[in-house]
Amino acid sequence: MLVKHIQKVTDPRRKDIFFVDLKAAGLRLKCKDSRRWVPLHDDFLALGFFEARVQGRAPDDHLFPELRASAAYGAYGDKLGQRFTAIANSSAYTSNSSTFTASVIQCRHS
Repeated sequence: MLVKHIQKVTDPRRKDIFFVDLKAAGLRLKCKDSRRWVPLHDDFLALGFFEARVQGRAPDDHLFPELRASAAYGAYGDKLGQRFTAIANSSAYTSNSSTFTASVIQCRHS
């Protein structure tokens, strides 16, 4: 994801609203229904996301330049998926795996 995918609109009744533009041309998404605008929560912005990752950077810069695409697929989520799987399979979460799995599915789709 690139800096240019973070957009801002100004609502006259409110302050600026920042969102991730998943409708932008050229994005590879899992399915057509993934194309949408995702607002960024005020608390997330208060943590400094905009200042740290967007402000003053070129539009075609990666938001997270420290991430590297996998050699196998050219995708950026592989390492995150591997880390998550390792956590999910650790003994800390296996005692009640059905509850954990349900929580993960709910989190992914909320």
